[in-house]
Amino acid sequence: MNIARTILLSILLLTVASATFAASEQETLLGELYGKGRLAAAEVLCDSLLIADPGNALLNQFKGRLLAEQYRGAEAAPYLERAVAADTARTWIYSWSQVYLGIVRYAAGDDEAAGRAWTAACEANATKNSTAMAKLYLACLVEDTPFDAWTMLDTEHFEFRFSPRLEDIDVDTFAGQREAAFTRIAAWFGREPGRKIRFYVWSSNEEALEAGLPTLGFSRSHVSLIHSLANQTRGHEMTHVISGHAIPPRNVTPLIMEGAAIYHDLRSIDRFAVAAQAWSTLPADRRPDIYALWDDWRLLKEDVSYPLAGAFVTMLVERGGREEFLELFRDQTPEAARRIYGPDFDGWVADFARRLAVE
Repeated sequence: MNIARTILLSILLLTVASATFAASEQETLLGELYGKGRLAAAEVLCDSLLIADPGNALLNQFKGRLLAEQYRGAEAAPYLERAVAADTARTWIYSWSQVYLGIVRYAAGDDEAAGRAWTAACEANATKNSTAMAKLYLACLVEDTPFDAWTMLDTEHFEFRFSPRLEDIDVDTFAGQREAAFTRIAAWFGREPGRKIRFYVWSSNEEALEAGLPTLGFSRSHVSLIHSLANQTRGHEMTHVISGHAIPPRNVTPLIMEGAAIYHDLRSIDRFAVAAQAWSTLPADRRPDIYALWDDWRLLKEDVSYPLAGAFVTMLVERGGREEFLELFRDQTPEAARRIYGPDFDGWVADFARRLAVE
């Protein structure tokens, strides 16, 4: 389950709406585009605004985050640095810019610089969420001292950390299964992340909660980080990490992102049957069409939206093929789907909806 991005985008929109500076209508639109995952359109708008006001801390932070979201860290860093320098009051703009500076530094292999940026975000303590994010990254990726008592096992593609509270776990078998899953998923997407995945395995959600973490499992793709329970699927969170590095999306939607992760979770199940069962629990007047859910993931609870996304992506791959889906993954919009799959696509969606209703 990869809800971190949705949470961060919501925080950003709320912050923009309530900030003390007078945001222009275009800056508000910029936040809306970013919040909807329309990264390409947001970048075009941000560029036009930066021409008129190149030293604006907010705009530089937006531009840096937009580039970082697209795994373009070398391009993102100068904008984030300018935002940090311009926000002398060390507000939320400074704090989130430091968080993202740490992300792009870490992705580039400069752990020391990443640690400095995340430490600066913690010291600023500008917002609860930026501080929590910086602390998480510091503890899990740079310091590692909170996990001194954990069992560590490094493999070709992972740096595993196993909780001392885990019972009856064969760490070598666990690691071997994840290595096999990594090989399969990375081959499907066509590329591996630039550095090993740091993979924390917890004994329970209660243990993670005690440590200040959100509900397990979750991943942070840009820094190749996974936190998971031992019994969660082998492929879901790993797919989030691998896919983002392999095919950095220009437009992002949970329907496609989560659907891809479920498609590759390596469970032997009938994904459509699971989706149909979840769908059947909804009253008829509470069933949004696929395009509505594509636009607003919040229309359904996760116990319905996730199975639905998994079945939808399965349908796309089965009917359209791998290469076409990878093209869609880069631009995860209905408009792109119609361009990629052609005039039959709306018919596919209608068939999918009819099958859900009668299954």
